[in-house]
Amino acid sequence: MKKNEIKKIISYLWVGAMATIAEWTAFFLFWNQLSLNYLAATAFAFVFSTFVNWLLGRLWTFREEKGSIVKELVMIYCASAAGLVFNMFIMFLLVQKLQIYEMLSKMIATAIVFVYNYAIRRFFIYKRK
Repeated sequence: MKKNEIKKIISYLWVGAMATIAEWTAFFLFWNQLSLNYLAATAFAFVFSTFVNWLLGRLWTFREEKGSIVKELVMIYCASAAGLVFNMFIMFLLVQKLQIYEMLSKMIATAIVFVYNYAIRRFFIYKRK
């Protein structure tokens, strides 16, 4: 693996950590404070954290990329829609079927979807021409 790729992965881990904090905080607020259903809270938190992830990723991990920000955001949110479905499926499986506490389930789902998010961004959205 090239040194530049390692730097990107480390940078994306940092960005992912910040987006994860944003997502977990938003999930906790929507679910616990606003009493939304855990699946609705998952969806709202995921949309919010996707924006945080895009913004920080654009500023640090993929800052050299050029192009239309609107097109990039559309691609990010389209890719994230699949990630959201994946995230919600994992949440349903863990909470409903395995009876795992909602916040712990959210943490597990986030870790799994993190890998998907990096791969989509690195190899499809920000791939080198």
